[in-house]
Amino acid sequence: MNLSAARLALLGSRSSLGRLLGIGAGVALGVAAFLLLWGAGDGLADRVHRTGWLYTWGVEGPRPLTQGESLWALTTDYHEGDAIVRRDIAAGPGATATVPGVGALPEPGAYYASQAFADLVAKTPPAELGDRYGVFAGTLPPSVLSGPDALVVVKGSEPDAVARLDTANVITDLQEDAAQSSSSYRTIMLIGGIAVFFPVLLLVGIATSLGAAARAESFATLRLIGATPGALARLAAWEMGAVALAGGVLGTLLAWALRPVAALVPLGDGRLYAADLAVSPVTAALTVVAVAVIAAGAAAWRIHRTGVGPLGATRQRRERVPTAWRALPLVGGLAAMAAATLWTDALPDSAIQPLLLGGFGLTTAGIAIVGPWLTLCAGRLLERRARGAAGVIAGGRVRATPSATFRSVSGMVVAVFTVSVFAGAASSVDRITTPDTGPGLSPLNSVFAYIPDGAATPEALRAAASGAQRLVVAYGPPERDFVAVSAADARALGLPVPDGARFVRFNPMPFTEAAPEEPATTEPTPGLRGLDPAMAFALTDGTQTGQELARTALDTSGLTAGPALSRADLADLGLRGTIGNLAKLAYLGVFVAILIAGVSLAVSTAAAMLDRRRVLGLMRLMGMAPKVLRRVIAYETAVPLASVVLLSAAAGFGVAWLILEGLGKKEGLTMGAPDPVFFLTLGVGLALTAAATAAAASLVTGRTGLATTRFE
Repeated sequence: MNLSAARLALLGSRSSLGRLLGIGAGVALGVAAFLLLWGAGDGLADRVHRTGWLYTWGVEGPRPLTQGESLWALTTDYHEGDAIVRRDIAAGPGATATVPGVGALPEPGAYYASQAFADLVAKTPPAELGDRYGVFAGTLPPSVLSGPDALVVVKGSEPDAVARLDTANVITDLQEDAAQSSSSYRTIMLIGGIAVFFPVLLLVGIATSLGAAARAESFATLRLIGATPGALARLAAWEMGAVALAGGVLGTLLAWALRPVAALVPLGDGRLYAADLAVSPVTAALTVVAVAVIAAGAAAWRIHRTGVGPLGATRQRRERVPTAWRALPLVGGLAAMAAATLWTDALPDSAIQPLLLGGFGLTTAGIAIVGPWLTLCAGRLLERRARGAAGVIAGGRVRATPSATFRSVSGMVVAVFTVSVFAGAASSVDRITTPDTGPGLSPLNSVFAYIPDGAATPEALRAAASGAQRLVVAYGPPERDFVAVSAADARALGLPVPDGARFVRFNPMPFTEAAPEEPATTEPTPGLRGLDPAMAFALTDGTQTGQELARTALDTSGLTAGPALSRADLADLGLRGTIGNLAKLAYLGVFVAILIAGVSLAVSTAAAMLDRRRVLGLMRLMGMAPKVLRRVIAYETAVPLASVVLLSAAAGFGVAWLILEGLGKKEGLTMGAPDPVFFLTLGVGLALTAAATAAAASLVTGRTGLATTRFE
């Protein structure tokens, strides 16, 4: 075969160059997204490793320190809703522990902090934050932090002060590999990555099929001048491989350029450093080569499978009729996720993650696989019920080519599925981040903390009361299964008081929980004799400033065993669980999915119209009005979308429910109604669909003239 003729056939027109540029751009976007997601996965793993020292756990319980030992306590403090990773440490005689990245332990009354925390202290009045920790002694380097937003503080204290904290334990060093990411954490992040990446994969698939009809004609021309099928397969492989290689290289550069932007997205506990998103040169090279090889192999296989004949011999091949068996992947994926959810207690952890991940991937792919069969059913229904030429033509085309018809809207269908998954997960978080109020629930304008034995001295009580409008001390037995207060204090806390009762007792757990199943109830008690101070409740004016002043007063008074918390803080602690990591990505996933779906829909709809411009031109030549052809294109977009979109939304919310049930039980998360963002996103998706369809229909007049009907 003459190479000049091949080059002329493949690159001899502006449309051919545009097709190759479109394919390259689609591959570049896909490779960039893949490399960024891969880098984020590696970055999350690195974050777990470098912050492991913060989760060191030694011998539980305080005791007299021996040579080389230190007391270490793990707590979480808060400031205006922001969680602070706080670690208290007290050095014993000859302490051997050191702070990674800094060295010597902080002296009592001093602290090391991350740069973000140091900046927060600098701009906050001391009585609201800085007084809790003492004197700033140094900055923790990025190599030991989770990211630039990390609020971390290591406070030096006396052994007696650390021993009062509930989480005090004895250590000899801070272990850098102490933290291990849970399987649930990894599962959630992988599910989020799959959900974001799958629409990108569809975009690449749609991009590589751009101009399929025009390319088939070019190959048919080459067959006419003597090219063999093997030569065509090799030519197709070289063409697609070269374009994919160039797109892969461009995608690698694009991923490198977008790292600072992608690093702005919070993942889990906060943003990653831009360097965390970097992939090794080997990984990038293997990705580019793999994409080029796969694209070349797929192009050669497609030519071999379809068998291109001489020009005019084969213009359109009827697709293989899809059957109901295409629903099996979808059913299998949902069944796998259901099994992992329903048998969580019976299955080992090593089996739950593969079931959830495999089930989610199979469900996502199943939505795309079952689409052509549902499109075929909808096309048959349209053909039977059509009342005009547009409906008959569109129904016939949908019935004859259900896979090609569905392909144009597959990106939007999968986007609806992923958006539903994200919205379902986010709805659970919305339910827990706004604690209820009412009788039997700790007031939202209060903060509370437990009181260790012997800490309730008059001096400590006066210091704790200095930052509150009213300080209520609850008394209880050593086991803390109930606490008791006076009737006046109970009314101040919003607790119901039985008639005539001077003192009441109640269970502090439901009273202080973020989302208890039932509020706390009270019952009369004879008095406080035989009970010890157990809890302190600081009532404030309800402002952020008032709450922070009360926290600082309780923290520095020596009265409490750990930082003071509110019910809103406990709700945020729920967000820091595994399900919260997916929910924080929900709206980003919604944006990415719907944006990619809109681009995919616009590209595929226009490409499908241009590939059929000869057929549409012949219809115009026979006298069909352009408005009828525009209705045909509208039908061909609406039918596959309507046949699958409801199933996609239902499957998405079903998957979100399975994830919450399987991995969110310990967090107490349940799925609620989707928020307005979900419906706004669906509206944007429908608007993008209408715009893409209108844009494709507008090409009817200009791209279906008499010149398109010529047969060489």
